[in-house]
Formats: sequence, structure tokens, C-alpha cells
Amino acid sequence: MSVVHSRKWLDYLRSSPQVPEHENGDSEFLDNIRKQSENYAFSFNVDNVLEPFPGPSLIITGRQDAIAGYRDVWNILENYPRATYVVLDRAGHALEEKEDLVHVLINEWLDRVEEYARQ
Repeated sequence: MSVVHSRKWLDYLRSSPQVPEHENGDSEFLDNIRKQSENYAFSFNVDNVLEPFPGPSLIITGRQDAIAGYRDVWNILENYPRATYVVLDRAGHALEEKEDLVHVLINEWLDRVEEYARQ
């Protein structure tokens, strides 16, 4: 199975100006990261937190994501007991391609965050 794009997403991609990769960011900064990969990391081990995060969480992954993948997330779910974990079939790394569904999930998560903040 491969990624299936919506008409809206394809229209957006086709209408977006194509920017050459070398013009798409701060090349000096990116070169520094490439030379020293430890510069591109969290300041803590996200896979081994000291205690579970008690608040609502939302983790959305694409089953066909060739960059991050979806299976690795499964290993950290115990650290997020109030997490909604979603694997979108026919979605890759750019979850904007499933915009309507992602918006519903985000709005539901925001409702849970507001409820949690009132406690």
C-alpha cells in the first residue's frame, strides 16, 4: 500500500513554488547539524522518562511514513497513559495530506487539554 493523496493536497503541492533544497533553509546551520548529529537531539531521552506524563497526549503517525515510521512510537506509549495513538493508513510523513481527519483529532485533543487544565 502506498500513500494516497487527496485532491486538495495534490492541488496544494502543484500550486506551491518549488524551492531548491539548497535554498530551503540556513545552509550553515544545517551543515553544522550534519557534521555533529548530537546537535540535533532532545536534551533528555524521550524513550526513558522518569515518570509517565499525566496529561492528554496525541500521537499521530502515518503507516507509510518512510522517514519516522510508526512502530517505534509503540515502545513509549506507557509513558503517556492518556495518549491517543493513531496510525493513519495511506498516509506518509506529511500528515497534512489527511488534513480533515487530523483536524478532528487535534480538536478532540484540545478539548481534553482544556478539561485537564480545569482540574
